Amino acid sequence: MSTLERIPWRRNPSAVELGFEFYLEILETRLAGEEVSLVQKLLGYFHDKLEIDLRETQARGLMHSSASVFIEYVKQVSGLDFNPSSEYWSSKGLKAFRHWKQHWAALKSRKASDVGETPFETVGASRRTHDLTRRTVTINRIIRDTALARFMKGLYDYRCQICGYTFALPGGLGYCEMHHIRPLGAPHNGDDVEGNLIALCPLHHAMFDYGVIGLAPSDSSLVSIDPSVAGIGKPLILQKHKIEKTFLEYHLQVIFGRENPARGLAEQAP
Repeated sequence: MSTLERIPWRRNPSAVELGFEFYLEILETRLAGEEVSLVQKLLGYFHDKLEIDLRETQARGLMHSSASVFIEYVKQVSGLDFNPSSEYWSSKGLKAFRHWKQHWAALKSRKASDVGETPFETVGASRRTHDLTRRTVTINRIIRDTALARFMKGLYDYRCQICGYTFALPGGLGYCEMHHIRPLGAPHNGDDVEGNLIALCPLHHAMFDYGVIGLAPSDSSLVSIDPSVAGIGKPLILQKHKIEKTFLEYHLQVIFGRENPARGLAEQAP
């Protein structure tokens, strides 16, 4: 059972946010002329994707023109007014809806998409009698906190899937970071999907980024170029979602041990 099931859904920001983004998709589909039951689609999405069983009255309440939790969510995130009623948007038309949706996406992206860029520096120094040589390499890691990432963190109770570690933040929540196994953006162009995500503590996140550790595609067991790393050969201790093998294979081939002669371990991984 995930931690999300123990939280009243109306107070679960991940469930509200993911549910709202899904509602925008199905509402747009309906406005485009397809026969879509908004209530049944919402019920199915909350049950299948979020493991939350809504009553039909609750699903209808999400579309209420003045008392919906979606209205509160949009206002809190962007300051925009939003009417979730399908009748309202039918009167406005598909073009007006898409215009509002684009405006919403732009505001939401600026506020909530990337919570920060953390530069990590590795400094190698060689000391001689009369000189000091310093070489600095900077790697920019973008820690993304999208709705999907927040949902996945809750799914794993904010714990690292490799070691189970977390630590408490002010306010009581634990801390973990969501790692994209095949990184987003050029040159890797990974996907922001569940199968490309793994919850990690900061240490194991950095080790993945630097290619020190990886996961064998066959059984998600840990491989490492450093024999002192704990847990080599053992599968993940926490796994509540399916990790796609293609992303693990990419990480092993392209990132794992990329500057280390022990990279051959990638080809030997089962």
